[in-house]
Amino acid sequence: MTQHAPTARPRVADLAAEAVAGLASRPARAVLTALGTVLGVATLVTSVGMAQTAGNQILTHIDEAVATRVTAQDAAVAPGGPGHLPWDSADRVTRLPGVVAAGATAEIPGAQPITTIAIGGQTPTYPATVYAVTPRMIGAVQGQIRTGRMFDARHDHLAEPVAVLGDRAAGLLRIDDVSGSPRVFLAGQAVTVIGILDPIARQDDLGDAILVPVGYARQVFRLPALDTVLIRTRRGAAPMVGRQVGLALDPNDPTAIDVAAPPDPIATRAAVRGDVSGLLLLLAGMSLVIGALGIANVTLVGVLERRSEIGLRNALGASRLSLATQFVAESGLIGTLGGLLGGAAGVLAVVVLCAIRRWVPVLDLAYPLAGPVLGAIIGLAAGIYPAWKAASMSPIDALKG
Repeated sequence: MTQHAPTARPRVADLAAEAVAGLASRPARAVLTALGTVLGVATLVTSVGMAQTAGNQILTHIDEAVATRVTAQDAAVAPGGPGHLPWDSADRVTRLPGVVAAGATAEIPGAQPITTIAIGGQTPTYPATVYAVTPRMIGAVQGQIRTGRMFDARHDHLAEPVAVLGDRAAGLLRIDDVSGSPRVFLAGQAVTVIGILDPIARQDDLGDAILVPVGYARQVFRLPALDTVLIRTRRGAAPMVGRQVGLALDPNDPTAIDVAAPPDPIATRAAVRGDVSGLLLLLAGMSLVIGALGIANVTLVGVLERRSEIGLRNALGASRLSLATQFVAESGLIGTLGGLLGGAAGVLAVVVLCAIRRWVPVLDLAYPLAGPVLGAIIGLAAGIYPAWKAASMSPIDALKG
């Protein structure tokens, strides 16, 4: 009986050469097969890149007034009631690291009714709110004076009867010019209007308000205390300032101060990225599955078309392992090439989309660099069944095909 010599295991170099030769013999099919992996990996890289970019961009577009705003109030004060914050609250807070400006305020319920000089024997009233504020409060809310000026520390110290109007309050009172020193009456007390505010996005309710110095409110309306401190911080310092405000305003009982501060921007960015990337990665995963099925389908068709080749190699003594390994190597090579091209296409897509939107692209390079590896895994997994199908063919049946 004649015995065949044991077939040597195929070498890696031989497998690579055979895989390249097999793909080169059908270049159009190889390109179309790899296209599924290209699209899948490109979708994955683009999804991750746009999720990271969107997370960064959303925080960039969050109004700076929100990201740098901290508000402190007496936690025990009833809504609309008097507060108990110290008179030097703004000065205490200003000394904290990261604080750009701070101002204190309190509503003056006793300032109603609000009137102007009687016209034609009538004395109309207006539903404006009156606030006692410290001079630097406007800086804390990034307010601008449309006309006139803001009262200063001297007005506050001397308790001078002056006022600054919000933009909507000025419209109600029909005052658009302060050059003639117009006067407004607060519960019968005349105050001179020295300035009118522009609209303030950071503190919109000031548009309906009349602002007077704290010193004047203490002397004329017996204001008992301040109730709110408005703080503007440097970018990123708001969470830290929020943790320190209570101790600065009430060292004996910091928990008595109710502090509202924006969340940590790092945590917010991570949450946004997670929410956005979750959906996009699901779509990318579906694309990868479609690419894997495409490779498996085309490779299986290739096995059926190459039955005569498989039968000939079987007849010449090729082992089932070598046949299976060749087809797995071909599909793995297709996946690797698809992953490489897909990673590059994904990076290009992120750059182009960000350029169109005028965003700054953000992308972890680990994802496009992992594209070829991911493509190879997809290709190898997709080639297992076609390779098993090729290896299980008998030489006679294969040659008959």
